[in-house]
Amino acid sequence: MAITMDSLPAAEGGFKVTREMIEQWCAAYDAGELPDGYAFDGPIKPGRPKLANEATSSLSFKCPASGADMIARAAKAAGVKKSVLMRDAALEKAAEILAAVS
Repeated sequence: MAITMDSLPAAEGGFKVTREMIEQWCAAYDAGELPDGYAFDGPIKPGRPKLANEATSSLSFKCPASGADMIARAAKAAGVKKSVLMRDAALEKAAEILAAVS
């Protein structure tokens, strides 16, 4: 069965998007404008979004090559970057330790 724009259901709690709507959006964006009904909500900042609403610090550590490989494999399996995996694990462990001593 072929999937067409006309056969797609609306998202749960959402609305159906038609080819006509997409064409109108594309025309507006190509003209450097926003489509009707959309508002500009602030300046566009190049680069990655901030990790936090506060200053950040860089941390580094050494581990055995086998540990680095395990971290890389775990991050790939989770579909995240190694830095995300390590940051989340370190923050979770730090919170666990501090909760236990307070």
